[in-house]
Amino acid sequence: MSLSLGLGLLSPMVVHGQAMRLPTSKDAFMHVQYNTAGELADALAKDAHARKAIAKHFKVSEAALISYVRENLVLTTTKSTITVPNYGLTPGNYIYYKMTTFKPGLKVWATRDGKPVMKWICTNPITFKLPVAPAPVARVVPAPKPKPEPKPVVKAEPVPVVEPKPEPKPEPKPVPKPEPIPVVEPKPEPKPEPKPEPKPTPKPVPRPRPVPKPEPKPEPKPEPKPVTRAIPVDPCSLISASGRNTRLNLKYGTVGFDQPRYDKMFAAKQTGLIGASLDIMRSPRTATSLYMDYTRNSHSIACAESLGFGIERRIYMNCVDRITRPYYGFGVGSYKTLYLQNPGISTGRPTDIGGKAFIGFENRSRTFLEFGHQFLAQPTTVAPNTTQKKNLDNTYAALGFRF
Repeated sequence: MSLSLGLGLLSPMVVHGQAMRLPTSKDAFMHVQYNTAGELADALAKDAHARKAIAKHFKVSEAALISYVRENLVLTTTKSTITVPNYGLTPGNYIYYKMTTFKPGLKVWATRDGKPVMKWICTNPITFKLPVAPAPVARVVPAPKPKPEPKPVVKAEPVPVVEPKPEPKPEPKPVPKPEPIPVVEPKPEPKPEPKPEPKPTPKPVPRPRPVPKPEPKPEPKPEPKPVTRAIPVDPCSLISASGRNTRLNLKYGTVGFDQPRYDKMFAAKQTGLIGASLDIMRSPRTATSLYMDYTRNSHSIACAESLGFGIERRIYMNCVDRITRPYYGFGVGSYKTLYLQNPGISTGRPTDIGGKAFIGFENRSRTFLEFGHQFLAQPTTVAPNTTQKKNLDNTYAALGFRF
């Protein structure tokens, strides 16, 4: 079974209208990519195969799935590293998952508050159930501003123009004649005696200042990165019982009785065990079934057989999709036994209560190997001059398949 889960290799994209077609694996729920939640919802409404598979995984109706995608999902990218169950759909419509860690920047369909729901490239779910979407934010429409009232137009009254009166021109005054200025001869100024020039004082030579050594700058401490702790997830809570609610189980094996004188395991004329059961209730770790077991063990001395109907319960040791899953269980029911012995001695017992206990191993292809012990009622044999009880408890080994 492929575990690539729709990762694909990057190659040139092919655009069909508003959709893109990037390479995906055969286990992708959808092989076309869309850019808006409306386009994805319209595509699901047309693609019955993908719509039924995704609705079955999330345990919602198909109409509810389309409405949820259209109203609550947005296209975004992850901001941090996430570890999630990565689901895939095989060509045989079998849904499985693998815990996968994705780096930041993964393109996903998520709710408006950032909870990832499906991968964008292949529409594969990465959560067990649809998260509760936040309520839509109501838009606040600003109230219209009141229009300013027009100001009244005031007509200006005409201002009368007053012409200025001409002023009288002043009479010109007579200009007085200037008096003559007396001429004064300048006295000769005494010549200054030359003073000796002072010798310049040499400037002191400054001492070289020591060059200060640069102080080492403290190295910046790296800011502590926020630690993202992964919330522990119970793997059993992530697995839903895929497929039908009932499953038919068939098995065939060999039988050996507790008392060797009646028969031995792998006898030459041994018929063995044939069993069938129908699962009526299943969970990721348990299964309850109605069963029918028939055993026959014969050789040259005696022949013993039993037929039982009852109810059994299997308990698995783990619920993760591994190569093998060990299990154990028990059953109780109604058994009828028969014992034949030469020369013609026959012992039967009416229907009585019996049971069984078993252990086994089951692989991913639903083939199983089972070992068990049956506890049967002991019939009474009446022979000439003797009365005996026959212990028909037996141990079996069987190989089977779950359909």
